[in-house]
Formats: sequence, C-alpha cells, structure tokens
Amino acid sequence: MTTLKDVAKLANVDVSTVSRALNNSGYVHPQTKKRIMDAVEELSYKPNLLIKGVKKGKRKNICVMIPSLFLSMFGELVQLIEEKARDYEYEIVIINTNDDPDVEEISLKKVRDSYTDGLLIVSTGQNKRLIRDINSSDLPVVQLVRNQTDHLSSVDVNYFNCAHEGVHFLRRCGCERIALINGIMEIRPFAERYRGYLKAISELGQDDLSINNDYYNMDFFKTGYNKFKELDDQYGNIDGILTANDLQAMGVLRAAKDLGYIIPEDLKIISLAGHSMGELLETKITSMEMPLDLIANKSVELLINKINSKSDYSQVEHVTFNTSLNIRETI
Repeated sequence: MTTLKDVAKLANVDVSTVSRALNNSGYVHPQTKKRIMDAVEELSYKPNLLIKGVKKGKRKNICVMIPSLFLSMFGELVQLIEEKARDYEYEIVIINTNDDPDVEEISLKKVRDSYTDGLLIVSTGQNKRLIRDINSSDLPVVQLVRNQTDHLSSVDVNYFNCAHEGVHFLRRCGCERIALINGIMEIRPFAERYRGYLKAISELGQDDLSINNDYYNMDFFKTGYNKFKELDDQYGNIDGILTANDLQAMGVLRAAKDLGYIIPEDLKIISLAGHSMGELLETKITSMEMPLDLIANKSVELLINKINSKSDYSQVEHVTFNTSLNIRETI
C-alpha cells in the first residue's frame, strides 16, 4: 500500500509538507503542491474523489465570509450570491464574523482545513497574510466589497467617487456645512470615502466636519445616533450629512428628530452604501446605491473561474463598479 512517505519521496519533500498540501492545513508553495499532487496521482495514494476534490474543486460549494447579516446590505448580497452560485451548480456556506478580526482569523483557519472549493470574503483587513496563504494553497480567494489587499482578486465599488459626488450633490441642494459619519479607517472603503469627502470639501472651501469610529463596531444604528449628537454638540448648524451606510443614516434620522431637526428642510442625509432597505423606511433614505447584483454576479464568476482553472491562483483581477444616486425623502 502506498504511504505518505512514498508520496513525499517521489515529490522530494517532507512528509509534513505532503500532509499540509492534502489537508489545506498550512502554506505550501504552488509549485511544490503541484509536485505533490502529481505524485499522489501517479502512486494512486488517495481515492480519486479526494484527489479531484483537493485539486479540481469538485465538492461544489464555496464559502462566503461576511461581517453581518442583520439589517445590512450583506444579507441581500448573500442571497444574490447564492442565486448566482446555483447557476454553476454550487452551494454556499455562510460565515458571519461580526467584523471581528479574531473571529475572522479562527474562521479562516477552519475554512482552510475544510472541504470547500473557494472563498468570497468581506475582510476586516487584519488577516491579510493568512488569506494570502490560503489563496496560495489551492483554495482560491476573491475579496468582496472591500479590496483590502492588491495581491488578491477583488470586486468592489469606487468609494472615493461615491463620497466626492455625494458632497457636491449636497452643495447643489444648498447645503453649506456638510458632515461625514464614517467607519473605522483600517477598512479600506471607509478610508476611501474619507479621502473623497476631504477632496470635495477642499474644493468647496469647507471645514472638515467628519467623525470616524476608532474601533470595530457593527452597531451602525447606535453609531449613527451617537456620532450625530457629537457632531451637533461640537459644530452645530450641520445642514448636510453623509453616512457610511443605511443603518447609520437611520441612526442619524432618529437623533436629528430627537434634537428638533426637520428632515429634509433642516438636514439633508445621504447614505453612501444604500440598498433596498432604504426604500422601506417611514422616511425613505436618499443613497448612493451599490450595484449588488453586479457585485454578486462578478464575484461568483471570478471565483468559479479560479476554481476551474489550472493556473496559479496568484493571478489577480480587480473589478470596480460605480454607485448611482437614488433620491428619496431625505433630500
């Protein structure tokens, strides 16, 4: 009977390297892994099903790792991904990290050791090395919504333009003091939105009235509520505001009404990451809509192509979509 030692000898590697390669339990250089897989096939070490599963991605499932499902665009996005994956006869496994880097790290290690064919991830940005190692070990990765590293393929949105255009639209609506409630700056979309905001207010000769999170926090409604009150206390007379997403905008709406603002006469609000929920509220939120259907379709297409390809997974492709303004009752 063929043993791991026989495979290791033929591939000219250690037994531990063969074990890591077969179990996706650690980094193995792609060329080394190819030698191991060739040796496995030549020696018939594993059943064909396992070989095909490890090497060719025949388990027909992909993992989708997201920061939240609760009242966020990610729930809608996951549904669209699932529908698209079915077109390829794939099923999805959903992991919710709550945007916690530690939870994300634990989950990534479990995914690395599991029998899944690929990973779509909305990353915190704090586990880049681990994600790159996973991508290099025959488990392809595509970044979703957040392009946290240029070394991996991604499907995202032009967040800089989104905020830049949002500021100028508010000015055209008559706003003179435009604020921004953002997220944690370690996450690239929030950093890019801030850059776009700064560029626009500089062009308009306005002061920076922005406020950011300084820690990971998925309670966006509470953040929007509390941060708007902070802005009002610190600056006052804010007549236009951009929020990172619809939940933040909902928090701003509640806080503004509690403070006596009339919407939209006294305060105009734009969410920079709008989705269908904004249409369902009592006061419908104006937003820069993200093309979730295009994002879902393209990300699944990219990942399935990587799974089916025999090429090196280190080859990257970046796809960036634009947002579109949907004017509702907060303007």
